[in-house]
Amino acid sequence: MVEGDKRMFNQYDVILVNPAKHPDVKKELGQQFIDWLISLDGQKTIADYKIEGEQLFYLTNTSRWFFGEIVLIDLLALVVAIATVSILWYVLKRTFPDEAKDLQFFLTFIIVAVPFVMLVCFGAAVVNYDVIAARSGWPLVLPLDSALSAQVVGLAAFYIGQTMWLWWDWRKLQIPR
Repeated sequence: MVEGDKRMFNQYDVILVNPAKHPDVKKELGQQFIDWLISLDGQKTIADYKIEGEQLFYLTNTSRWFFGEIVLIDLLALVVAIATVSILWYVLKRTFPDEAKDLQFFLTFIIVAVPFVMLVCFGAAVVNYDVIAARSGWPLVLPLDSALSAQVVGLAAFYIGQTMWLWWDWRKLQIPR
């Protein structure tokens, strides 16, 4: 086991003891402690705690956003991939109008160009996530655990959706105007 190993991840949480079940609990003091613990000052104090210069605790989530930075990175990758494929397809249709109607041309596009764009966009998103995760003490994604990991399944679902949209657009080229 080494630093960054998923098996070493040990998350701490805080919860207020239920005063209805434990009437002697000091609810107000407990809530004050929780409020400080999750405040920016409390989070900074925890993150800055060191022994012999080595940080002992890493924050798992300092985001004030509901979705957090990771979801935004994933959404950005999705938008960039859709926009890139759409622009490429539009340019190819305008530049090579006769070839774009050909099934072999279309299949080459969806088998070569679309996966390439997707791998670049989503690969960059996963690498960005790992950089953020490493700095924040979150569990890393890479290397992927299996071929059926959430990232691969999501990528496959996106590929199917993108390909269906392209097929629908390509079929419109087949209809004479």
